[in-house]
Amino acid sequence: MPVTATHALTFGNGEILFPGVYNVAGAASIAGTLTLNGNNEINPIFIIRANAGAFNTGAGTNVILTNRATAKNVFWIADGAIGLGANTTISGILFSHGAAVAGANSIVTGRLLTTSGAISFGQGALKLPTGESIVDFRSLSNFVMFTSSGGVANSGASVYKGDVGTALGAITSFETATVNGNIFQAGSTTLVTPINHMVTFSFYKNGVLILNSSRTRTQLPSDISLLALSTIEAGDTVDVRWKIDEQISDGIEISVFNRILTLIKVGN
Repeated sequence: MPVTATHALTFGNGEILFPGVYNVAGAASIAGTLTLNGNNEINPIFIIRANAGAFNTGAGTNVILTNRATAKNVFWIADGAIGLGANTTISGILFSHGAAVAGANSIVTGRLLTTSGAISFGQGALKLPTGESIVDFRSLSNFVMFTSSGGVANSGASVYKGDVGTALGAITSFETATVNGNIFQAGSTTLVTPINHMVTFSFYKNGVLILNSSRTRTQLPSDISLLALSTIEAGDTVDVRWKIDEQISDGIEISVFNRILTLIKVGN
């Protein structure tokens, strides 16, 4: 079972963390090496939250992912600003409610997102994680770096694999950068083509799709029945998930009522 724990302000120095939620009552930091051990779980999740302060890494910090831990499901959340020291190597989605600065030669596999404040990155490398995260980033699904309010500045010959954008501010000094994606200045947007609303519902066991259990609906409201055949062992987790595959706008939501799950045991 994933842990939920209060952690000291500083992570790292050879520390190993297992999947779970780690709360820090103040400014959080990483020093030296920190290993996130997925414990060979299916889609292990790590959430590190600085609930009342900033999140910083020291120079040369190295975050290592092992035993199925993946960048797509690692989340660093700061109530304040985020600062990555020079030569930091880190994986995961970095959220902040303030400015974000990545020092020289930082290597980030994940995303750098802020609700308010400027972003400064480089010289370094920033790329999207592979695979589908537990979080649906919707209109930001292709963004490797975005701020809702603030400028975005690059330094040196940085490499970005994903879109870069801001909702309010200027994007500067990207002439020397390589961007394998699009740059969206404030006021610009991606092209949205009206399409039919389509939702897929599926059964999952222990986080893995049960084959042939998916059903899709393009007209809502609608009744939908899911059928799945699987062997359930003690301790297994079965859940129903749904995904908005196509939509006209981000304002569309799905509500599910009268959920009934029936299990049939055959044999001894």
